[in-house]
Amino acid sequence: MKKIVVIFVVALVVFSPRLYWQWKDSTPLEVLIIDKTVPNEQYREHQGLLWFLTNQKIVKSNGQLYDGKVDYYGYDSYMQQPMASYKHHQAMDIIYIADTYGVYSDDLEQFSEGDRSEKIYGGMTLQEWNEIMKSKQPHTTLIAEYNSFATPTEASVRQVMEQQLNVQWSGWTGRYFEDLMSDEVPDWLIQNYESQYQKQWPFKHGGIAFVHTSDQVVIIDEQELDGPISFKMTSAGKERLPGVDNSEYPYWFDIVTPINDSVVYAQYELAVSQQAQQLLAQQGIPLTFPAVTADEQTNVFYFSGDFADYTKDNLMKWQGSEHVMKIFSNEVSDFMWATYIPLLQNIITPTN
Repeated sequence: MKKIVVIFVVALVVFSPRLYWQWKDSTPLEVLIIDKTVPNEQYREHQGLLWFLTNQKIVKSNGQLYDGKVDYYGYDSYMQQPMASYKHHQAMDIIYIADTYGVYSDDLEQFSEGDRSEKIYGGMTLQEWNEIMKSKQPHTTLIAEYNSFATPTEASVRQVMEQQLNVQWSGWTGRYFEDLMSDEVPDWLIQNYESQYQKQWPFKHGGIAFVHTSDQVVIIDEQELDGPISFKMTSAGKERLPGVDNSEYPYWFDIVTPINDSVVYAQYELAVSQQAQQLLAQQGIPLTFPAVTADEQTNVFYFSGDFADYTKDNLMKWQGSEHVMKIFSNEVSDFMWATYIPLLQNIITPTN
């Protein structure tokens, strides 16, 4: 009998977070998700957001949980065709623009060559943006990530979006790669480098790759680096968004400047050698630039990176599971659990 009681108590402790999640009240919120970069059924560009919505038990008006496979506007990877564009029909509580880069012909091939192939679908149009903004009311929280307005969105549309998102893009994007010889490095980036510098790709270890809209490429290899890119909260960010930890940022980012009196809540910091500092300065690339900007008056946030990019749906329906995931996180997933989820918990606060 004692053994049975012990087993019951252990099982209760193990499964109580799941039971708590099951029994807690849900929070109805109207959430609009835009993700045009869905070349396959991983839905990785908005998977992190869906993890948060499910874990917080944020539901649609009909009481059902949001489904990352259908509850978004963009490209339908199952049917391999664009969805119908969003049309304003009501005010939203949350508008989240995860990515508009799009889908390209090589994305649909079993073995991609990695070149810049023909665009099938992508970019934001002015009509789409206007429809989205019709659903933006004073109470609506609007969050946009990189790439919401960069390539292939036309410059005229980008300028409108920048004014309403309160940032101005420099034209530079970048990413830290643990291995500059890995499959994660696009072939077009290597080709642009070799064409620009008239020599073969020499990098065999880690480093940061910067790419400009002009196709200019700048590489800072690990010999010129003192670690990966740091995501750090500013003093204003610590006050407004408590509990968001500093971390290493592992994905693509863009370099923007805040405008319209927007506040920088977090920033990226590069630790590079004196020689690398001179090279970056020549290209107008700063060592510190915004990661999270906000205009609290209009309730608009811009995340200068692929924050919602995540590939798994583990422990979605377990109360407090983000703390467990944080304990077992690695260098790549630490940003998700230490930074991104607490960031959303501060910005999107359920009532229960």
